[in-house]
Amino acid sequence: MSVSTCLRKFELFFWVGCRVYSQALLVLDDDDFYTLQSMFNLGQQRGIATSLNTLVYSTHCPAAVAKSSAARQPPPPYPGWALASP
Repeated sequence: MSVSTCLRKFELFFWVGCRVYSQALLVLDDDDFYTLQSMFNLGQQRGIATSLNTLVYSTHCPAAVAKSSAARQPPPPYPGWALASP
């Protein structure tokens, strides 16, 4: 089974899971979400939100990801810096 076949196979399950989670967030009030933590605890909620944010950001904004990784690397202090020996 190739990766693309596997991805297509689980795409429906991922979509249904996101849809159910979205509906649950619409139905839960603040007391259920924060105090009772009836569906997930806050650590699990943070993990879900971080994972989905990373997935969406890296798949739908690849130019921004490339730009931000390039922006993190400072320019060399002078030409030939990498070749200079201490």
